Amino acid sequence: RVLSGSRESTLELTRLRQVGVNRARFLYRNGIKTPADVVALGSADALFAVLKKLPSNVTDALLAKTCIDVFDSAKKHLVEKIEDVQDIISSSQKKRKSIEMI
Repeated sequence: RVLSGSRESTLELTRLRQVGVNRARFLYRNGIKTPADVVALGSADALFAVLKKLPSNVTDALLAKTCIDVFDSAKKHLVEKIEDVQDIISSSQKKRKSIEMI
């Protein structure tokens, strides 16, 4: 958190590719507070519409590419979280079975 200069509320967003402190704060102020909120937008085009409002020197083509990267990164982040939960559940079930065998 200290290294990125991010507030705790926007920290999860700064873990996404192409999302720094400023972009994370802008997304947060616009109701997009987590990677799940990014994915809930439905597409990189919807994210583009939001980020287009952020004052920037970035061309539309570069912003569109950035939005694709951010959207893909958010989806990957969610898949990794799901896999982590599945691993925890599987580990818990294995422990329970080994305890039952005793």
